Amino acid sequence: KGAHVVEYALLTLFSIRFVLLLFPRESLKKILLLSAGFALAYGATDELHQLFVPFRGGKISDVLVDSLGVLLTVSIYYAHRLGKKSLKYLIIGALIVLLALVLANQIALLLE
Repeated sequence: KGAHVVEYALLTLFSIRFVLLLFPRESLKKILLLSAGFALAYGATDELHQLFVPFRGGKISDVLVDSLGVLLTVSIYYAHRLGKKSLKYLIIGALIVLLALVLANQIALLLE
């Protein structure tokens, strides 16, 4: 499951950079929202696709774990862009990611 977090963190980072190139005058919040939406939609459709692949199965728990990578990247990127005052946001983001990871793990245990 850790690979999912890293993969979707990188996908989100690359999509942020791409959206910044496409829309350089757009606000940071809109860029992060669009990038996160893209990465989450990709994760959900990937799991949907796996429902149709023999010997594979799509899991909602994987989408939740994927979303942790997205949330982590968006939180860190946003905090980095805000500067020194953003330490509070980074800590809050890290706590949200940690809480989401615990919840995703519990949900995965319930669903299996």
